[in-house]
Amino acid sequence: MSPPTAPPSERLRILLAEDEPDIRQYVRDILAARDDVDVVEAPSGEDALRRLEHEWFDVVVSDQRMGLVDGLAVLERARERSPDAPRVMITGYAELELVEDAKNRGHVDRFLAKPFSPDAFLDEVAPLLDTRRVRAARQLAFDRALKVP
Repeated sequence: MSPPTAPPSERLRILLAEDEPDIRQYVRDILAARDDVDVVEAPSGEDALRRLEHEWFDVVVSDQRMGLVDGLAVLERARERSPDAPRVMITGYAELELVEDAKNRGHVDRFLAKPFSPDAFLDEVAPLLDTRRVRAARQLAFDRALKVP
């Protein structure tokens, strides 16, 4: 199956894979401070993988430890499906070897250790969103220009 393509949009789509409801809501609330994003929640790694098969995301944020499918598997699949989409790992465990390996293999662009403040989260994620925003705006302008007679 070929990767889903980005639909023309003025909003960024973020996949948030997190099995802890309170943390999922916390991150969603942080992202709600931005008016240019839509957050799609995945309460498990399995659900995140299903969504990655059929949906386009501009940024993928995933917890590391989740049930049967962990965050590294989610971020590896995100890289395969949407290589340009930044990937962020969040975890409550200090697994430095895992994080370094994931970064070196290109599966993770940013890493955040729990607990993190809203400012710390946005310091890491906002530049990724801003870069994606510029790319999306360019693509949207290009697509619109092609449709003009």
